[in-house]
Amino acid sequence: MMPVSMLALCAIIGSSFGLTDSSSRRACSYVPTIIAEAEKNDIEPSLLAAVIMAESSFVPWVTSTAGACGLTQVIPRWTGGPETKNRKYTCEQLKNPKVAIKVGAQILSYNIRVYAKGNVNKGLCFYSAGTICLRWKNSYDRMHYIKIVKKYKSILDEDGC
Repeated sequence: MMPVSMLALCAIIGSSFGLTDSSSRRACSYVPTIIAEAEKNDIEPSLLAAVIMAESSFVPWVTSTAGACGLTQVIPRWTGGPETKNRKYTCEQLKNPKVAIKVGAQILSYNIRVYAKGNVNKGLCFYSAGTICLRWKNSYDRMHYIKIVKKYKSILDEDGC
């Protein structure tokens, strides 16, 4: 995995995604955690940042209608298994950016390694839709969520991450 400059990732997130100045500053404050958790979980920082952009646009207090919380939009009832090292998390805990990034990175990494056997697209499918991906065979490649994450990741990678 290529080392990522915190300053580069911060600058790229703000300019590439058209965030407001305050949103860009907030996103930049998460960069050290994004890089650290990506490295701990053997995933690319640009992939984790792209997931965060797709899930929450770097807004930490977001809760979806499905009950997903925080930057990485994790559903609390789906925590507590091997993906999160058997630790349960509440929505309030997941609204803490450091917790959300850590838990999101753990789940994403586990999905890619275990469920998807190294296939990143399939791992993203599991992250977004869960075990329904088992029934989709290779059709998950056409999933809108995967296209969005890959687009954001591509922007970050093209700009030097």
